[in-house]
Amino acid sequence: MTTGTGNTELYSGLHSPVHRLNPKSKIVVLIAFIVLCSTIGSFSPVLYGAYLVFLTAVFIFSGIPLLYIIKRLSVILFLVIIVAGFTPFIRHLPGENALAVISGSIKLYRTGLMVFLNILVRVCLSVSALLILILTAPFTELMEGFAELKVPALIVNIINLTYRYLSVITDEALRMKRAAVSRGYSGRWLWHAGAVGRITGSLFLRSYERSERVYYAMLSRGYTGIMFSKKTLPLRRTDWFFIGVSLFYIAGIRLAV
Repeated sequence: MTTGTGNTELYSGLHSPVHRLNPKSKIVVLIAFIVLCSTIGSFSPVLYGAYLVFLTAVFIFSGIPLLYIIKRLSVILFLVIIVAGFTPFIRHLPGENALAVISGSIKLYRTGLMVFLNILVRVCLSVSALLILILTAPFTELMEGFAELKVPALIVNIINLTYRYLSVITDEALRMKRAAVSRGYSGRWLWHAGAVGRITGSLFLRSYERSERVYYAMLSRGYTGIMFSKKTLPLRRTDWFFIGVSLFYIAGIRLAV
């Protein structure tokens, strides 16, 4: 059973106002939103609140179930906590007093807490915008939009092929895991790390060999490095209106705050 990439197009066929927008307009606005959001230097509740209002409005008009977004965000939040969760306890200014002392020796600092909250909120908003972009247009149309916006063909092709074959690699990994389990492997203890390394190495080699076969098959069918014609539907008045209002709001708020 194939898993993975098909779920990202689960809601791309809806008929909401956001779905009806030209993919190029959504790419321009949401990528600009991600860039502006990810470059915020320090934690700003007013700025983040204004960006949350914008993203919430786009989300409501998209018709995507909130639970679906929350499930995807929970994975990202878990990774952020693992990577940056220690920041409130080690990041502080010289001479700064601790906000709280845990277990007598672990100190919580305000500077580190603000840095952690800034990272957490920034990642949540950026990933939410990316999810809305992916879920409101078929993947092929998004790639065509990127191609027409002059994104280098190599980058577009890498993203496209990675997306197309991610489920194939996932299925291969699941088959290898089932084969290992059938031979008594459980993977619960540290001394099983060697088996994990061998499985990972084997998966890499199989993926590399498969990629070579796919590439030669593409060449034999006339592949020249260009997958998309760079000709999509022109922007309509609603698309220009969406671009203008959105960029004015997100850029204006950033300059004003």
